[in-house]
Amino acid sequence: MTVSASEVDLIGRLLRGIRERRIPLGISKKWRRAPHRSVLWRLARHLYAQPSDFFKQFGLFPLPVQSVSYEQFRCFQFEAVRPFSVSDVPKSIHPPKDWIAWTSELPEPLRGHTIPSCHTALIPNGYADARGNVFSEEGCLVLGASLAVRNHVDDYYVPQRVWPPVYKAKRIGVLTSSLQGAYYHWLVEVLPRIHMLRGQRLSTSPLFVQAKHRFQKETLALLGLSSPQLINSEDYEFVSAEEVVVPFHAIGARTQYPRWVCDFLRGAFWPAAIREKATDSVTRLYVSRDDAQWRRVTNEAEVLQILEPLGFRRITLGQSSFLEQVRLFHDAKVVVAPHGAALSNLVFCQPQTKVIEFQQLKLDSCFFRLSRSVGLDHYYIRSSTGPANPTDNRQQVTIDRTELRRTLQLAGVR
Repeated sequence: MTVSASEVDLIGRLLRGIRERRIPLGISKKWRRAPHRSVLWRLARHLYAQPSDFFKQFGLFPLPVQSVSYEQFRCFQFEAVRPFSVSDVPKSIHPPKDWIAWTSELPEPLRGHTIPSCHTALIPNGYADARGNVFSEEGCLVLGASLAVRNHVDDYYVPQRVWPPVYKAKRIGVLTSSLQGAYYHWLVEVLPRIHMLRGQRLSTSPLFVQAKHRFQKETLALLGLSSPQLINSEDYEFVSAEEVVVPFHAIGARTQYPRWVCDFLRGAFWPAAIREKATDSVTRLYVSRDDAQWRRVTNEAEVLQILEPLGFRRITLGQSSFLEQVRLFHDAKVVVAPHGAALSNLVFCQPQTKVIEFQQLKLDSCFFRLSRSVGLDHYYIRSSTGPANPTDNRQQVTIDRTELRRTLQLAGVR
């Protein structure tokens, strides 16, 4: 009897689910529809004054979600986040109206989940999970403290695992986010929250944060945070404390990147990267996504035929250390790259660096806004092929050679 590769993969996923005590999706949906009918819910009502007390101890069953504002708790304001002008457009051979029309169709931030403020909330007897959800003592989702950007709570909260481990402490800082495993979101959403705690003299130990990927471990170490000071969200799905300290800032669609975020990242990592400066400094970078699943340049060989004679060096960042990436972008005078996480490193570029971003038919203002915040000269080229779906950011990119030459000429790159 032979077993196909797909069957092996399915068996592997089932075994991992059993080993990690993952709640099957079907059961999760059923619980979400009718939690009050579950045996666990009735048992919790019998044993505890309210089911949220049982949930806080064990994280074991659906919690009905009622939201409360962070303003109901003790909080410290840090800085406001200002809207970004939709009339502000990058330089391009494409008409400005194209950029304005497409970026205006991007979905608004989830209503109630993005607060235009930077602040730190102190939640008494609260608890939080590994995906960025923060709950009050009564089991209410705290808006303006919860950083669950995706897979956000709708009506009922369902944990990912059966009987998930809960870490209890007297006081704990929460830095988790649903997108913390992505390089961009880690850099501009998670790490600045450490600076907020320190700047407001609210430094607290331990910190609940993910320490799974290489870039996470490297950046935390560079910030002076070692394992004894951290509670890894890979080990605990929930934390519970007498006081949960949550720094929060909103960088969403149509908002500027706060200047303090950029200054913090550059100040924290520039010095260490410069000390490790290589002898063969590269000033013209072409960042390839050949090792990624989507937003790859389908005609990359043709693109390189144009770029390499101009002194560009092709690099992929998948195996580079964090400091190597900082150094590469710090030294660069011109960066050409398809839209993707690698462009988060634009924050480490020096002012007036030229950036040419390859966009899909679905445009995204994310890195243009970042470029404006640190004084870069930003251009974009739109893919010549692909479905014009404003919600799909997983398309591949094809760059017209004539448009690339015209853009290089517009940017003064010869």
